[in-house]
Amino acid sequence: MSKRKIIDYFSKNTNQDDCEPTSSKNSTKTPSTLNKTESMHANENDISLFVNRRLSDADKFTALKNVWLPLTTFEFPLNQKNKKRGLKFQYKWLLQFNWLVYSKIKNGAYCKFCVVFAKCGGIRNQPLNKLVLEAFDAWKKALECDFEPKIRTLKRLCATRWVQRYDAVNDFVELFPCVVAALEIITEWNDSSATDAAILLKAIDSEFLISLQITKFLFSYGLPLCKQLQSKKIDLVEAVCLAEDIISALQNIRINIEQEFNNIFLMAKEMAKVISLNLSVKRITKRQTNRANFFTDSDNNKISDINVEHYYRTTIFIPYLDFFIAQLEERFTAHKTIFKGFETIFSKNQFLNASEIESFKNLAEFYSPHVNKDNSLAELKIWRTKILDNSEVIKTGLDALQLCSSSIYTNLNKLLKILCVLPVLTSTPERTFSTLKRVKTFTRNSMLEDRLNGLTLLAVHKDISITPDEVLDEMSMKPRKLELIL
Repeated sequence: MSKRKIIDYFSKNTNQDDCEPTSSKNSTKTPSTLNKTESMHANENDISLFVNRRLSDADKFTALKNVWLPLTTFEFPLNQKNKKRGLKFQYKWLLQFNWLVYSKIKNGAYCKFCVVFAKCGGIRNQPLNKLVLEAFDAWKKALECDFEPKIRTLKRLCATRWVQRYDAVNDFVELFPCVVAALEIITEWNDSSATDAAILLKAIDSEFLISLQITKFLFSYGLPLCKQLQSKKIDLVEAVCLAEDIISALQNIRINIEQEFNNIFLMAKEMAKVISLNLSVKRITKRQTNRANFFTDSDNNKISDINVEHYYRTTIFIPYLDFFIAQLEERFTAHKTIFKGFETIFSKNQFLNASEIESFKNLAEFYSPHVNKDNSLAELKIWRTKILDNSEVIKTGLDALQLCSSSIYTNLNKLLKILCVLPVLTSTPERTFSTLKRVKTFTRNSMLEDRLNGLTLLAVHKDISITPDEVLDEMSMKPRKLELIL
């Protein structure tokens, strides 16, 4: 009986796709050539065929230079692990990291340099696993590694402080990938929080993302006014002038609405990529009661032909922008009729016209008998001559009050004092409640009213310095069981 060779026990494989990539012909191909013939050689030089093998020099050259690369139009499949969230491999990762290679066979990513050269792990000889011996397909963790936020915590949406409202929305947009990742983790808990997190994840849709970007955009225009209103030295004139400037800027946006909303729509698209969401329109009908009616009776367009950007611009951005402008006009510019007479005090025109005289007479009539309406007009003309000769620019009522002498301009001085104390907003009395919250804590709950008033005044008027001697003098005036030795 003749002896059989060991190679006789193996049959010759004629399937080209299952052959090991050791052919010299394959090693001479370039990535562009492989892309052109992707339908024929999609799995020929797949990176997974080089994993956990003894590679020759030709194999190493193929894995590093001629490995299979997907086209830009390649549709990456959705595996079972990421099906719930709808995450897929992103082509931009291949452009961002030159060591990254996608495997069509394993539907995962590898590090081509690690596949070829890695022998053992890094620190403390950790075992080789993901990206080397196994395909990496946890796309949620890939997004986390790719994101480096500047902000670490979210802020609560304050009901009274409008400056913090902008900060809260801005921080949420900045940390949006982290918020989504945190909700994904909470959905795996075994308590009621998992249900709440799942509901919140379902609520993050196209309408939510676009509304969030619109809110951030408009709040940024109201931020300067919010900061100015929270300052201590502000009068009605300065607040209304700033509000008018903001209204003018918003009206210019209303004119160029398409260009402005296009930038907002692109930012919403970037946020949608985090959760692999395509911005779309919700199911609508010709007539709706709970949402905006996009169609009119004369429209013959089909619902399937709706442009997403045009739909959200018409139903969300334009109504909210018009409402924002209307609220500013109602809250600020509507008070312009109150101080039309005050504007005549700040004007540097030498002569008074008929409208200015009428406005000032109405102002003096409104505040009479505190203001003498017969002599006030003469004082105004003398005042106009003085401010024309003065080189200083008068912007606020406090600046004018410093120049207006009470002995010379008696009526004008009273009017300027009234102007300076006209309330612009309620932030000043609200500071007293904030101070009381800091002073009257749980441990000080039993203090009497006198002590509470004293501590509150000390907290409010920090600019007034009190020496220890003054405190001792005040304490020594009251009878005490404990004698003070000075």
